[in-house]
Amino acid sequence: MGKGRGRGGSEYDDELSRSLFRVILPVMICMTLSIYLVHSFGDSAKCQVKRVATSLSLDEPSNARRTVDNDADVRSRTTAFLFLGIFIGCMIVFTFVLVLLYKYHKERIIFGWLFLATLLVFAFVGGQYLFKWSRSHCFPLDWVTLVYITINFSVVGMLAIFWKAPRMVNQAYLIVMSSLMAYIFRSLAEWATWVVLGALVIWDLFAVLFKYGPLRMLIEMARERGDPLPALVYDTNPASVGRDESAQPAVIVPPKRSAADRAAAEEERAAAAAVKDARRAARAARESRATTAAAAAAAAASEATDAPSSAQEGTLSNGPNGTAQRSSDAGAEDVQAVDAHAEGSGSGGQRRGVGTMGRHLKLGLGDYVFYSVLVSTASRFGLVTAVATFVSIVAGLVGTLFLVVVYRKALPALPISIVMGLAVYFVTRYAIHPFAANLLPELLFH
Repeated sequence: MGKGRGRGGSEYDDELSRSLFRVILPVMICMTLSIYLVHSFGDSAKCQVKRVATSLSLDEPSNARRTVDNDADVRSRTTAFLFLGIFIGCMIVFTFVLVLLYKYHKERIIFGWLFLATLLVFAFVGGQYLFKWSRSHCFPLDWVTLVYITINFSVVGMLAIFWKAPRMVNQAYLIVMSSLMAYIFRSLAEWATWVVLGALVIWDLFAVLFKYGPLRMLIEMARERGDPLPALVYDTNPASVGRDESAQPAVIVPPKRSAADRAAAEEERAAAAAVKDARRAARAARESRATTAAAAAAAAASEATDAPSSAQEGTLSNGPNGTAQRSSDAGAEDVQAVDAHAEGSGSGGQRRGVGTMGRHLKLGLGDYVFYSVLVSTASRFGLVTAVATFVSIVAGLVGTLFLVVVYRKALPALPISIVMGLAVYFVTRYAIHPFAANLLPELLFH
């Protein structure tokens, strides 16, 4: 028994370690790719022909230049505030709209919505990046070739995410999509990026942990229906790894249910509720029997002290104790039977693993996106800042996954990692980096 239990615990630990690794590795790849996308552009000035007419702009008065700079600063600040308001407002509204659509069984609308959004990311953002990259590196690329590459890349990505593809292709496109979405935030001012990330931390806490949070409601509804989450989620399930096996699509539209199917689902939920009530009643009955038996035993013991005969004492004391033992055993058998029925009807007799909606950990693509936004923004100010922020985000993600395993419930993945990343970023940029920059010349070169 001990060896079997130890072997089972070791297998569970190995499965947990592999699941954690399958989550952390794509996050690291996504953040690294995002850093590359931000810093991959060359110097486009080398590709342009210098004209003599451009030198006339150098004779512009300094006051005029100063006025133009001030106007540009005001315009960029206004644009940043406008972007922040629109982004945060749309994020809140669209999340509640998603919950309402799923509540009223409008999965096809959700599917079309996600399909269109993914197509725009692959076709528009991906094509725009390729165009700018080719121009910055003086790489000649005509429009026909650009459109051909963009269409092929987009079509394969849509098939990999929404239909069938090898698991590695599916996961690779999910990572590339997250990096392209993070690339959209590259032109945002630094302070605006921090405001967005701070607002997302607060919103994520509310949406997942609050009783009426939209994401919590969405997860509970999906669990009750037994359907996958209606969102783009990175699943660590390795069941379909290989060239010849196909991965499940990231978004699955459940078939329309008839009235009979819905009635059967309602009956199953009612049966599950009845099982829970029976388990609760059996536990209460066992506790009441134990309390009654203890009171009877105490009364018998007090009467035994007054009885003249030891034989009569034994009769009075053994009877209640035997009754209590039998009652306790009966209650335990009732509870075990109810538990066995609940396990058989609820999950098919299989034990849930480390995930909250199955045996495998899952992470939303939004978490990948904003991890990458933080790291790519930090990389603008040096390698040390980028590496420190990178490591802190991974450490925060490990802590979040540990809490998921401990509490066995859905937890927001942004707060711990983003707060740790921001704290380490500011400490590294404004304390460690200046200190190291002044320390190295003083100690090594003087």
